[in-house]
Amino acid sequence: MPRISFAPIEAIQHLDAELADNAEFRDKIEWLYEAISRLNPLEKAVILMWLDGINYDEIAANIGIPRNTVASKLHRIKKKLSDYK
Repeated sequence: MPRISFAPIEAIQHLDAELADNAEFRDKIEWLYEAISRLNPLEKAVILMWLDGINYDEIAANIGIPRNTVASKLHRIKKKLSDYK
C-alpha cells in the first residue's frame, strides 16, 4: 500500500484566502490533520478518499475490500475522529 503523507496547510492552494486566515477554521483543519495522522494506514486511505468525494464503491475498488467493509470502516473512523480531543 502506498504511503500517505500530509502537506502543510499552507500548501493547500484551493483554500479560500479568507478561510485560511480565519483562526477558528485553521484550528479545525489542524485538529483534523492531527486526528487523521493517528489513524492506521488503511483508515487514512479510506477517510481521505471519502473526504475527496469518492463514493463507497470506488473506495472499495481502489483498496480491494468489499463495499460494506468501507461503510463499516467509515462509521468506525468517524467515531474515532469524533472521540479524539
